[in-house]
Amino acid sequence: MTATAVALSFRDVSVIYRGIKIDGFYDGEDQVGIALNNPLITEIVGADGKGVWNLGADLSAKLTLKLLSSSSANDLLGADWLLAAAGEFPGAVVSISSANSTAIGTGVFAVTQPPNDFKFASKDTGRTWVLSTLSLNFFPGAWGKIVAS
Repeated sequence: MTATAVALSFRDVSVIYRGIKIDGFYDGEDQVGIALNNPLITEIVGADGKGVWNLGADLSAKLTLKLLSSSSANDLLGADWLLAAAGEFPGAVVSISSANSTAIGTGVFAVTQPPNDFKFASKDTGRTWVLSTLSLNFFPGAWGKIVAS
């Protein structure tokens, strides 16, 4: 079997929040992360070795965005977090895609966790935001491009 090489670059990744393309991502390997909160498929194996696969309905997930402190998206996310903290969850449609695949996922997200700390130092330390959704929609064309961590 011949291996196919694919050039992967973060420049090809796009995160759209409320119709606005997020930019100003921090340096490193973890600028954008998507994780289901619970396994979608679980197994139960009985004492006699027979088992079943359970398909759950929980598609809730977390989206983590690590931004430069100078990113204009910090103001947008901060305003939505203040609304969420006041009990108003302004659901924002978010779409994550890559030029090397179809859209990876989309969902209606709420900002549920602001950056844990704001450091002001001689070097930018970035701002990490956590957004939550009750139902993440994955697109099959993306599976070949997702690298498991």
